[in-house]
Amino acid sequence: MRFATLLVSSLLTIASAVPLATFEKRDAASIISAVKNIQSKVTTLNSTVTSFNKGDLDGLIKVLKIQQQSTDVGNAVKSATSTAQASQPIPADTATSTPNNQVAAAVLSLKDSLQSFLTNLQSKKPAFDSVVGIVSVSQQIKQTLTQQKSYSDALGTAITAKLASPYKDFAPLITGQIDGYFNQAIQTFSQPGGVISLPPLPIKEKV
Repeated sequence: MRFATLLVSSLLTIASAVPLATFEKRDAASIISAVKNIQSKVTTLNSTVTSFNKGDLDGLIKVLKIQQQSTDVGNAVKSATSTAQASQPIPADTATSTPNNQVAAAVLSLKDSLQSFLTNLQSKKPAFDSVVGIVSVSQQIKQTLTQQKSYSDALGTAITAKLASPYKDFAPLITGQIDGYFNQAIQTFSQPGGVISLPPLPIKEKV
């Protein structure tokens, strides 16, 4: 009898848990959390880029670290895109509830972090053009930036689709500015450099 009671109790627990996991609602708070996660990873990456200088004896190690952290950023952006796509449309702001404004504030903060990072990254091109003295990895950086821009565009589209007016109307202006930052960085790393220039390599990502 005790076994039967435990079995029924376990089945009820599982049955009650499954719908919660299956039908979990995502909202503005989920989007904000995902955007802040991206910003955190961008900040970490920017710190590593700041520490990378031309002539560093551990330059190759830092380049590999930068590439891995760039992949982490990309995965965070893709995760945030999935979160936004799965979220409910955000209701219009009221006097007591401003979810659209909060999402917009998070995105604007991320935009500023991206601008700072991409500006910093471009200032380090001489270092990326002289890894171990003669090797340029600028083409790999360009490849990564092009991919990250694509991820960023997808995220912008996903978030914009969930915003209420007038935020939905202004969102393309922000994504346009972010595209501009990426385009400038891509142009910088399109320039030749180094004695030996490595071609773009496949970028490993989490599935």
